[in-house]
Parts: sequence; structure tokens; C-alpha cells
Amino acid sequence: MQLNQFKRFIIGLLGMLLMLSAVSKTHSQSLLDTTFNTSTNCTVRSMVVQPDGKILISGCFTNVDGLPRNNIALLNADGTVDTAFNPNTNGDFVGAIATQSDGKILISSYTSGGRQPYVGFARLNADGTLDVAFNAYSSSNHNAIAVQLDGKVIIGGDFNNVGGQQRNSIARLNADGTLDT
Repeated sequence: MQLNQFKRFIIGLLGMLLMLSAVSKTHSQSLLDTTFNTSTNCTVRSMVVQPDGKILISGCFTNVDGLPRNNIALLNADGTVDTAFNPNTNGDFVGAIATQSDGKILISSYTSGGRQPYVGFARLNADGTLDVAFNAYSSSNHNAIAVQLDGKVIIGGDFNNVGGQQRNSIARLNADGTLDT
């Protein structure tokens, strides 16, 4: 390779590196929305984006952006807190969350909710109130919740009993919370 060819090769290589650097920088800047700036005072364990763009978050927090929220909150699409939604759970934390097609919210490790205590698992109405018709009693902690297309709910975690029947670490429920035997 002659000296002039080598210089052109090096200059071309440097140009490609600069171009890749500029593309990479532009791309990474476009992925970060600096207007979305929400914070909690403890860990967020799970989140679900709803069809309307709102974001459910759960964890061990007691405040979101300075507003009291115990373990679960609903954020608007821009990251601000939806002040109308406040289930006020008072358990240790809310772990897994999932939404059903009717907008109801399944939550794990929910220990009480206003009118009656629950261990491990509960369902909230879309407005955050406790759905007392949902009776999916199971022991201990749930780390995962999935809603199937047919509306049935699969739960996973550290438990050995669902609805009075032995189920070890995974179970399927009907949409109303009863055990799918």
C-alpha cells in the first residue's frame, strides 16, 4: 500500500468513526425523554403500561413525586401522578401487578385494603378500590402474574396453597379468582 493510499484509508476510517459516533450520540439522545422525571422513595418492583398510556407502578414506596402513595400508584403518560387513583395499600409492598381486559388490576402481596384483609393476592377495580367479589386467597408471596387471552390468571411465587387446595409455586385461577382445577 502506498503512502497516499494509506493516508486516504486512515482519513476514511476516521470519518466513518466520527459518523458512527454522531449517529450513536443522536440515537441515544432520542431515546431519553428528559420531561419524564418521576421518582419514588423506594424500589419499584413492577410496572404495566395500560392501553390509555397510563403506567401502573408497584413496589415498597410510600411516596411518588412527594405525594403519599403506599406501594402502588398510577402515572399519567407524561410521568405525573394520577391523583384520583390512590388504593392506599398498607402491606409491606406490592410486588407483581397485571391488568385484566375489563381494566381491573391484579396485585400481589397485598395484606389489607380498607374493608377486609388479604394475604398474598387481591384485585382492585380500575379506580383503585378493592374488588371484594374477587376471592383468590392463597398463602405467602406472589412474584409473577400473567393474564391469559381467555381471562384466566396464572400466578407464580413462594406459596403452597390456593383456595384451600395445595398448589406449589404456580397456579391458574379463573377470571373471578377461583382456582382453575
